Amino acid sequence: MQSTTQNVFDFAANCVREFVQHDSSLPVGVTIGVPCGALTEYARGLHACDVGRKLCAAFVRNHLNVHVTSVTHGAVSALVASRIQKATQVAAVFDGGVNAAYVEQLGQVCKLRVSEETKSSLVAIDTDIGNFGSRVLPVTMWDRRVDRESKCVGRVFEKLVGGHYMGEIVRNLIIDMVDRRLLFTTCNVQEISVPYSFHSAYMGPIIEDLEAVDAVFAAEFGIQCSPIECRIIRSLCSMVVERAARVAGAVLAAVVLKAKADKVVLSGTVFDANPRMLDETVREMQSRLPNGAKTEVVVQSPSDELFGAAVNAACI
Repeated sequence: MQSTTQNVFDFAANCVREFVQHDSSLPVGVTIGVPCGALTEYARGLHACDVGRKLCAAFVRNHLNVHVTSVTHGAVSALVASRIQKATQVAAVFDGGVNAAYVEQLGQVCKLRVSEETKSSLVAIDTDIGNFGSRVLPVTMWDRRVDRESKCVGRVFEKLVGGHYMGEIVRNLIIDMVDRRLLFTTCNVQEISVPYSFHSAYMGPIIEDLEAVDAVFAAEFGIQCSPIECRIIRSLCSMVVERAARVAGAVLAAVVLKAKADKVVLSGTVFDANPRMLDETVREMQSRLPNGAKTEVVVQSPSDELFGAAVNAACI
């Protein structure tokens, strides 16, 4: 694992080398897609504080006059970018994993000791939202199986709504129906039996168009679906997406209420691949806010996270 991570950081340094065309010292802001609190679980032996240190070491090895000034999750970077552009109080990113960040006054952060002069200063709170509800969210046997076999056991909310996992939940449902001889009784199911072979990106087109079921399964798994099998698979995808939207909307509403936000930024590949889930998530969030409360929702481009990281680098 050590040699692999070093290669990754050296690759990043080489990319910076191609971009930097002068010898002046430059600050670098890093944004990562994995919540900092869960980084050790995703990449064993690598801590959030190691990212900046190891990247700096790679810059030195490659004789680059740049230095890392900040390492943040994509949700924090998205929040920074959106506050500059649209004065947003909450940002949430739904990619392979999920996370959200919000703006809070330093005086309201119980874990920090602050002076009277700085109580009203603002700070971005990384919620590590993917770890919410691990002990209270209702889960099924398929959810528990996906969690048990994952690299980061226990992050239940992330398993219910993350793009890395929703497709795997659907695949487990399909395989159980195959084992009960309810689907694909005359087909070779070897390809669909491979873990994580059914990607969440397939679900949006399948929900929107019944014919996409046969197209996806023929191209990706070599399976010809009957009309009834197409309807069953689309129903499975719809159920998983509908549940994800309801859970995501409820958790976002909690963050919005905590931050007293009137504007929320949402982004991520999950919503890009499945616009219906975006609409249902926003609808669920709005329905759980107090009567009369209006929260504007802005869909953000993934490149804005890089803009936020650059702002962090320049300001620290």
